[in-house]
Amino acid sequence: MQKEIQPTQNQDLFIENHMAELRRRADVQKYFLGAGDFRSGEGFGHIVGGGLAIFMGAFLFPLLLGGHTDSGVERYLFWGLTLAGIVMALWGIFLMYKEDKTPRTPISDERFDQISRYDIEKTKREAQQVLIQNFALPEDSEFIHLVGPNYYTANRHIPILWKVDGAGRIRYSNFALVTLVFTEDSVYSHTCIVNHRDGIFGKSHAYRYHRDALQEVLIEDREIERVTTEQKIEEKHVSLLMIRVAGKEDVNELSVVLSDRDIAQKLGGHFEETEVRQAAEKIAALIKKTS
Repeated sequence: MQKEIQPTQNQDLFIENHMAELRRRADVQKYFLGAGDFRSGEGFGHIVGGGLAIFMGAFLFPLLLGGHTDSGVERYLFWGLTLAGIVMALWGIFLMYKEDKTPRTPISDERFDQISRYDIEKTKREAQQVLIQNFALPEDSEFIHLVGPNYYTANRHIPILWKVDGAGRIRYSNFALVTLVFTEDSVYSHTCIVNHRDGIFGKSHAYRYHRDALQEVLIEDREIERVTTEQKIEEKHVSLLMIRVAGKEDVNELSVVLSDRDIAQKLGGHFEETEVRQAAEKIAALIKKTS
């Protein structure tokens, strides 16, 4: 007699982590866009899926086979697909009824901050591993991180969103991370972007510079151009942190936005810059030590 195979602990952990990740992304969407209407719930998804299954089992597949479903295994497959679709749709209606009776509570600032910290720390670890693996750096290297809002994403159909909390701090859905490691004769950097809305880690680039190539750290108000999701160019007035590299003019790859003046004025809030400014001071001290 064949024994039933039980899920392993690793499988359970994988499923648990996957569900936690789905909840994180759903919460970010709700934080910036609101709780949504009936279409954002699980019930509506079941109804759509059930409707598709009914359509394929009762109409599409029989039509493609010229209606020859009176005998053979195809008939049972189509009936089974149609029945599964009906059950799924009915379950979706039941879920929508429950969801309609459940108050749609907004996502708190604290919950978004929790997700943001999770994404940033995870991205820092990934950036460090890229540098360690690409340049054979020691595991205990000192990594310096610069984090700020970023206008671009790996998925251009998911643009950056902004929100100001009760204390006036502006939160953003996309961030850029610059990671630096100083050694005796070199500086290694990694740059990437992450979208809190889908959790995708994109545009990963690693570089090596001669240590004396990094000249100074600047914080300036700048006008920069960005391409919107509608493929239009717009000017943004930002406070920009830049690390000037010898032989490169103006803004280069070692830069991060501290604040967007247009967004701050529009929302009436401010950007939190303390941590990135402290990291910039540390970088400036290392550059000065080199010179």
